[in-house]
Amino acid sequence: MESLASLGKAALGMLQGAIRPSERNSFLFPRGTPRSTLNRRINTQRRFATQQFEQARIQQLADDTDSTVNEILTYLCGSSLRRFFKEYNALPDEPLVGVMPVSLQERGDHVAGNAIAGLRLPLGTNVGDPMARLEAVKRSMKEVREDRASLPEEAITSYVLMRAAPVYASQLAGVGQFVPPLFNLGVTNTQGSEKPLYVNGARLEAVYPMSQLMQFSALSIDCVNYAGTFNIGFTGARDTLPHLQRLAVYLGKALEDLEELVASGEVA
Repeated sequence: MESLASLGKAALGMLQGAIRPSERNSFLFPRGTPRSTLNRRINTQRRFATQQFEQARIQQLADDTDSTVNEILTYLCGSSLRRFFKEYNALPDEPLVGVMPVSLQERGDHVAGNAIAGLRLPLGTNVGDPMARLEAVKRSMKEVREDRASLPEEAITSYVLMRAAPVYASQLAGVGQFVPPLFNLGVTNTQGSEKPLYVNGARLEAVYPMSQLMQFSALSIDCVNYAGTFNIGFTGARDTLPHLQRLAVYLGKALEDLEELVASGEVA
């Protein structure tokens, strides 16, 4: 009850302007997400694009830049999005925000059922310099990990319900268009099989994840590792995101560009 009361007080304080803007970008009360092309109403038609990398390439870049694999993958997503939207002169001044679903069950073993929440992660799309963009992503990842760790175990159920409310509200007819977006797109990285799989003796070459899209969220970038590769699926609303395959191509180009920067010695 004490944790629920503290959450309620914090929410009321934010509504009354008691929380300074610099303090709003937290796990509990994130700073506003820029409205973008991705947050328009979508229809039922979808596009799907794919990209695949050798896991060793991502791991090598992570080692060379003192980063984690997740940070490199997030950087590549942000770099791809930046180039894609600059082509259409539709890149927001503020960084696009991805939401990463994570389990909070391990934070509170007493919670019955699933406890899933979304970590909001700025993708550094507003940063022009590649290395500065990577550092921005690393700072964002560090901040969300610290915010997640600061959530009291006894507050998990209250938090999950509270954070889910505006997402559900955004899906209601006649209401959703007035709900400020909590994120611009979904970004996931799922653990897959480390060994090759076979069906009737035929080797499974790749696994590409396809995501479900919610209204006012036109894109999801999803990754699964399989047998030494990273397989990335881009699920997008067809009319909102024409030429979706370009995102996959630009993500590959971002990987090559970062490798060239590392090889040239521009990374300290």
